[in-house]
Amino acid sequence: MSEIILKTMLRLTAKTDVGKVREHNEDNYVVCPDVSKNEWFFSDVTIEPEEGTLLVIADGMGGLNAGEIASAIAIETVQDYFRNAERKKLETNEHVKEALIECINNAQVSMLAHAKEHPETSGMGTTIVIAFIKDNILHTAWVGDSRCYVFRNNSDLYYATKDHSYVQELVDAGKITMQQAFYHPENNIITRSLGDNSNKTPKPDFCAYPLESGDKIILCSDGLSGMLQDEAILNVLCNTSNINETASSLVQAANEAGGHDNITLILTEILTVSNKPFSESFKLKKMPLACSYKQMDSGNPFQTLKPASVTESERGNENQPTVGPVQKKRKLFTIISLIVLPLLIITFILLKRYDNKKEVTDPQVKDTSSLIKIIKKRGAVSLDTSLNDTMYNTNKFRSYNQQVKVKTSGNFNKTTINRKTKEESLRVEQQAVIKGITDIKSNSDSIKVSN
Repeated sequence: MSEIILKTMLRLTAKTDVGKVREHNEDNYVVCPDVSKNEWFFSDVTIEPEEGTLLVIADGMGGLNAGEIASAIAIETVQDYFRNAERKKLETNEHVKEALIECINNAQVSMLAHAKEHPETSGMGTTIVIAFIKDNILHTAWVGDSRCYVFRNNSDLYYATKDHSYVQELVDAGKITMQQAFYHPENNIITRSLGDNSNKTPKPDFCAYPLESGDKIILCSDGLSGMLQDEAILNVLCNTSNINETASSLVQAANEAGGHDNITLILTEILTVSNKPFSESFKLKKMPLACSYKQMDSGNPFQTLKPASVTESERGNENQPTVGPVQKKRKLFTIISLIVLPLLIITFILLKRYDNKKEVTDPQVKDTSSLIKIIKKRGAVSLDTSLNDTMYNTNKFRSYNQQVKVKTSGNFNKTTINRKTKEESLRVEQQAVIKGITDIKSNSDSIKVSN
């Protein structure tokens, strides 16, 4: 007697909301309950897909540069791909993988072509996440930070995707935790997207996971996952039973948390799962656990809860963004700069003043040109008025110096000049120069007074 092959049965719903801050909705989504029927709508009825169920969300970016156009192009490209009668039949898991990656790459080509024809939309972009449910396997392909979760055993929430984001790279490197990533000031930076001119091939990631009866699959934009931590999402799932109620409660919770972005989600409940055997050639991965209800305290489903495995030092202050290592270095650099820079400026000013003072009082001035420079720095009113006195004192100094030289050359050998005579000569030279500077200043001050 041959074994009866059961079909997968499911029910689904979807919701989108503009949020509380944005003026328009840049998210787009589409659902095809059964791609064999090519019907792109759904109703609250039980579905038995023959070829598979397709779920897609795109989160547009670009604001004035048409983020909503970018997400619409991505959705329409996926629809066109699966509507095409000539596409490959999705008979095997490998076919599904090839189809999902190909339609994402096609969306990239379509967006670049549109931006070229319409320069006003240059810079637009979008994330995309696709879930394809076939028999007892969930296939996911994505680019960006729109997510797919799996809720299992009415207690555990799993990641079916991994964000292409800066903070996710920090988490992977062990520099911050997922809880810290949620509060990180740069958690909105994504590392892959559709529409990026610098990256002709977006490099979508792909994973496949086995499904179980009772699983709930949640696709969402970061308007949900960016406003609610995984624990809060899990708490809503655990405290609601009907998928329509669950979807509405999640949107409400995201808005109550601030509603800073557009909120879009598709929720699918697996009622029964096919018992078709898995293909041995196709590798299925184990989903990483996001959080478990067993680790949490029961309470308000809209309350952000702490998993028991997370310490207070890891989490930090929930009311303030947790600062990661990069921000700590930047903060330290800023503090050092604020201290060192004023000190450098003060030091420079003091050295400048010292140099000016030294130049004015330096007894080693040797000629008229040096005295003229000093007069200019001291702010003499009339250089000509002071120049006569300067020449007189300088000539006096030179005349005396020549007398000393004549005297020493007539009575002594140059190599045996008396040290006392040298010191006396130097003292007289210094006095002559200082007197010249003093007379110049006196003349300058007299001119200012008379004026």
